[in-house]
Amino acid sequence: MDHADQDPDVSHLATLSSALGEDLATVVSILSADLERGLEGVDRALAAGDLAAAARAAHAARNGALMLDHRPLLELVAMLENAARSGALPDVLAARGELSERWPALREALARVAAGR
Repeated sequence: MDHADQDPDVSHLATLSSALGEDLATVVSILSADLERGLEGVDRALAAGDLAAAARAAHAARNGALMLDHRPLLELVAMLENAARSGALPDVLAARGELSERWPALREALARVAAGR
């Protein structure tokens, strides 16, 4: 996989941090935690067979991806949300599978940004 699409936009995060009056590490930590909670919510909803709840959780995760301004992640989460809303379980599972592959690398990249590396 090409990891270039995993790199967060540091200048965007710095601008967001400044606008929020928070340090970069705090903003990155909050956004990462929000995304993680949203994706965990998707997993819980899928385990329960509740696509409506999966769509709501994906929407929450999408908000975090939007705040990060991370297009590849945003597109995947939006695909997952739309598939869940339309009841297309195979598409939901495919999008969640791809997110499972991509999110760890982005989470690590965000942690490096927060640590100033």
